[in-house]
Amino acid sequence: GTGVLEAYLMDSDKFFQIPASEVLMDDDLQKSMDMIMDMFCPPGIKIDAYPWLECFIKSYNVTNGTDNQICYQIFDTTVAEDVI
Repeated sequence: GTGVLEAYLMDSDKFFQIPASEVLMDDDLQKSMDMIMDMFCPPGIKIDAYPWLECFIKSYNVTNGTDNQICYQIFDTTVAEDVI
């Protein structure tokens, strides 16, 4: 593996088919989200065995006063079917 991806709930309705607003309010949906993540990335498994993700990366500039920063957002992510 080449790194770690932190997932935020912002686009969860597209990736997990569960709206973030509902996950935050419903314990059962939180448990479902945990189960889904454990299927993708089972505890105790090396990162090399995790599934591949196909995603797009968007870069954009953020200006705060005189400071400029390049930020990146991953979107339209799917789990790759088969990667050999």
